[in-house]
Amino acid sequence: LHSLLRKTSWLILRASGQCLRIHGPLPDPKGRPYIYIFNHCSILDAFIVCAVVPEYCRAIGKIEQFSWPFWGTIIRRYGVIPVERDRLKPALASLELAQTYIAARQSLIIAPEGTRSPDGKLQTFKKGAFHMAKNTKASLIPLGFHGAYQAKHKGSWVITPGRIDAYIGTPICPEIYSEMTVDQLRDYAFGQVKRLAGQ
Repeated sequence: LHSLLRKTSWLILRASGQCLRIHGPLPDPKGRPYIYIFNHCSILDAFIVCAVVPEYCRAIGKIEQFSWPFWGTIIRRYGVIPVERDRLKPALASLELAQTYIAARQSLIIAPEGTRSPDGKLQTFKKGAFHMAKNTKASLIPLGFHGAYQAKHKGSWVITPGRIDAYIGTPICPEIYSEMTVDQLRDYAFGQVKRLAGQ
């Protein structure tokens, strides 16, 4: 399913008039697990991440997506973990489940903002991804997307053809963040993603 979904993601981006360009080296697959984090500003982000990241990863997504026709079935089969953002205990349980997968050396994709940005500007990061990184000693891989907001942003169903640039940042390894608090790691990662996103 992963191989098929990657090819489908490229096709969907092309069919919607997007020219995706990837900048920067991908991390060494032998160094897994990774937690991929990115600026979330478009419904196209799911296809961009899937096109950019070559390895199979677990992901965390809002629970509402699982009720969408067709899409809900795909992400459930793919292994996406649903999260109820407005209910603390179920949300924590979802993060704990994600953490068990990371501990088993499966990489994870998560949008630390928690939801799409309404204006394209990077929003404050939530702490979940950074708690998981500290607990599992996983490396964080920052990604920054240019052009995704202009292509399709929240509140509009118009898709504007154009170019999307995906920038892959330097891995934030345990050696870098071992002495940081969760808040410090969150702020450091925020700065890296913000720079990659050109903000």
